[in-house]
Amino acid sequence: MPSMNAAALLKRSQQAWVDKKVWDSMYDDAYSLALPQRQTSRGTQGTIKNATVYDSTLQRSTVKLAGTLQSTITPPFTKWAKLVPGPFLTEGKEEAAKKLDFITDAIFAAMQPSNFDVVAGEFYLDLIIGTGAMLILEGNDINPFKFVAVPIEEIALEEGPDSTIGAIFRKYSKPARTIPQMWPDMEMDDDFRKLLIEDPSKQVAISESTYYDDKDDVWRYSIILDKLNNEPKLAVERKYETNPWIISRWVKCAGETYGRGPVLNALPDAKTANMAKKLELQNASLAIAGVWMARNNGVMNGNAIRIQPGAVIPVMSTGGAQGADLQRLDVGGDLNYSQIIQKDLQQSIKDAMFDRSIPDQGAVRSATEWVVRSQELQEAIGSPFGRLHQEFIRPLFKRMLDILVSKGVIEEVPLNGGTVDVQIIGALAQAQAMKEVEAINNWGQMAIGLVGPEAFMATAKVENIPSVIGNLLGIDPNLIRSEEEKQQLAQAAAQAQQAQQGQQVNGPGPENGGV
Repeated sequence: MPSMNAAALLKRSQQAWVDKKVWDSMYDDAYSLALPQRQTSRGTQGTIKNATVYDSTLQRSTVKLAGTLQSTITPPFTKWAKLVPGPFLTEGKEEAAKKLDFITDAIFAAMQPSNFDVVAGEFYLDLIIGTGAMLILEGNDINPFKFVAVPIEEIALEEGPDSTIGAIFRKYSKPARTIPQMWPDMEMDDDFRKLLIEDPSKQVAISESTYYDDKDDVWRYSIILDKLNNEPKLAVERKYETNPWIISRWVKCAGETYGRGPVLNALPDAKTANMAKKLELQNASLAIAGVWMARNNGVMNGNAIRIQPGAVIPVMSTGGAQGADLQRLDVGGDLNYSQIIQKDLQQSIKDAMFDRSIPDQGAVRSATEWVVRSQELQEAIGSPFGRLHQEFIRPLFKRMLDILVSKGVIEEVPLNGGTVDVQIIGALAQAQAMKEVEAINNWGQMAIGLVGPEAFMATAKVENIPSVIGNLLGIDPNLIRSEEEKQQLAQAAAQAQQAQQGQQVNGPGPENGGV
């Protein structure tokens, strides 16, 4: 199937942008209180974007949750996942595990010098709102991967089969001089060459389209430069075996394309807390500066009245026959009640954002409380963990494998979940694996207590328990003996035992003082 032309792509993307408009209002509200600095529509570079944020509880909790996700799922400077044999691989698992471990090392060796750790932090910020987007392009031989975190404002999504993403459309602009550097394979016409000479810093509107071609089973990637010569120009056309985009939703409702994150759950309380804080500050300003009444013997001008700190309202009389010439107007409110409301709202926001931080005040917390709070956090985040694995981790590894295979660094690996899969070994996955380890430990202790160690040894494959625990915890397979090595070790132990029994029956030899 040939790729679509510029006019057809723009028409297709236009419908995706129309469908996205129903989400704009909700996402704008969420970004305005949780991540105002990341909201590109709130001003140009260098502008203050959080001037209307009076309560920063949601903003701080959002940044903290993003850091928690990164440190528990994809911690920087560590190997947080590995390729493992899948459940459908029945033979040669030990050899496959060692081979896949070598490929995993190659992937992380290529990832370390890249900007993944920086981009992942921005990706998690958008994911907490609802939908995270990351573009992975092929780099050079020194840095094979180029990661780009794209704000949700710049992209429109088109749903594919089985609630997956079928197409991604992006709109943004770049200086003309940077475009040939970003896409060295672009087709430059005379108009663009002229622009590079006359005004290389001019911003050029770019329409980026990525869609799945089911006929050829490839992802087609196109760059359209808008209206350089009064018509859109298709400048770049590529095709990829894997989707260069990573689109992950926190949770997704049936029939919806975009995701809903914890920020949307906390948004009603955040709006109320922000308004309450604003009113509290206004009330405090009125209480400090006051509003004053000034006696006016003429006709009062209602248009001149301003209710604000330090304002003076002209009146006919300030009390009694005429009253004082200048008198303070009582506008005080219950600040203590407002503070109580603020604390309740802030705690509700933290609960919605999985913020289980230890309070600074109060009694000294024990180590048990720290552990319990950590476990509660891991269990709370564990709900969308499956979607993160399906829409973020596995596509990420597929894309990186595709790039390294195209560069000839490694051989092709069928990462399909059946024969080869990705196992996350970060802190969150470790916490879930520890539950299985605890179940094995409890089973062993209970069985030994009920039937005794001899009966337990006769019924349980105790020799396999260390290997199973090692695999659950993501231990390096080079540290775990294979089945063949176990058999060789058992044979050597049996031969040594037979030799020792033979010496006991026949007595010591001449070399040991025997006859």
